Amino acid sequence: MFRFWGVAPRLLVPDNLKSAIHKASFYDPEVNRSYGAMASHYAVGILPARPNRPRDKAAVEAGVRFAQSYIIGRLRNVTFFSLAECNAAIAVAVERMNSREMPRLGMSRRQLFEAIERPVMQALPQDDFEYAEWHLARVGIDYHVEVQGFFDSLDHSVLETILREKVHDNRFLRLIGNLLRTGYLEEWRHNATLSGSPQGSVLSPVLSNVYLDRLDQFVETTLLPKYNRGDRRRLNPVWVRLRGRATRLEKTGHQDEANLLRRQMKQMPSLDSMDPAYRRLRYVRYADDWLLGFSGPRCEAEEIKREILEFLHNELKLELSETKTLITHARLEAARFLGHHIAVLHNDQKRDRRGHRSINGQIGLRVPPDVVREARNVSTTLIQPGLEFRLG
Repeated sequence: MFRFWGVAPRLLVPDNLKSAIHKASFYDPEVNRSYGAMASHYAVGILPARPNRPRDKAAVEAGVRFAQSYIIGRLRNVTFFSLAECNAAIAVAVERMNSREMPRLGMSRRQLFEAIERPVMQALPQDDFEYAEWHLARVGIDYHVEVQGFFDSLDHSVLETILREKVHDNRFLRLIGNLLRTGYLEEWRHNATLSGSPQGSVLSPVLSNVYLDRLDQFVETTLLPKYNRGDRRRLNPVWVRLRGRATRLEKTGHQDEANLLRRQMKQMPSLDSMDPAYRRLRYVRYADDWLLGFSGPRCEAEEIKREILEFLHNELKLELSETKTLITHARLEAARFLGHHIAVLHNDQKRDRRGHRSINGQIGLRVPPDVVREARNVSTTLIQPGLEFRLG
């Protein structure tokens, strides 16, 4: 609107519509964050009209009704085949309406605007305002922040292409396409659904799994063969040298020195964790939550991350933030997956019957501490001394 005028006003007096004003107040209104950012970009003040105070704002209903009737009246018999074509015709009608002379004033709306309103308005900034949305997300202890919901980001054309590969019933495909584009009602207003699957529908998780099956195939056919090699890690060279020295000392009767070396051996891995001939990559997915476990250097983990992000962007048209997909050391920091902590176990004191370390390198599944604390709080609240509970 401001770009159409070529200037910006100094004050906006809107109604208390929910998309702009969260809480109406003449002195301290609570403005929608996106609406406030727009006003800040153009240096425009916002003073919403008070409820039941019609004199707070200008009488614009008659002008809006005239513009609506004028434009619709001239285009009612015209058929458009694209939104751009319709907008172009509306722009021509608006220009004719603004250039038309008003008999009572003897000048057009354009001339009136140029003579009275434009001189007191302010110039526009060089760049247009870029619309943004803010969402509140709960941050888990693995520092994964959900920026954009997966079920709201499915590309309809990609999903329909995937379905056509296996389903050849055109009536069924049309039914699915109409379901995806049905839209939704909010505040009794219809909103188009340009992407995503219908929330709350039993079909939504099914379509989402069909969509992400492409990711499963990419990982299974491309990443797993590329990053899985070798049958067994080689022995740690430092550990091997210590074992050789300890064996020689034992043969020469220096048992105390040999025991000292044996204790040093038990504090280091017996296998080479950076063996270039050995790599392992594991993948698991449940709905839109997926986890990759990789045994190898961080540089290769970064390469795996880059390949996945490129595939999601190019093939599935899914945008993931760099902060959403993290690379963490599994032995130092647990990953939260489906409400559990997954980590690599390490304890040099856990031994089997032969005295060998038994759990190092094993995958551990743990209940997060916050879940345990919440469960304890619930049990403390529900079960109190002196109270009797009966079921049934």
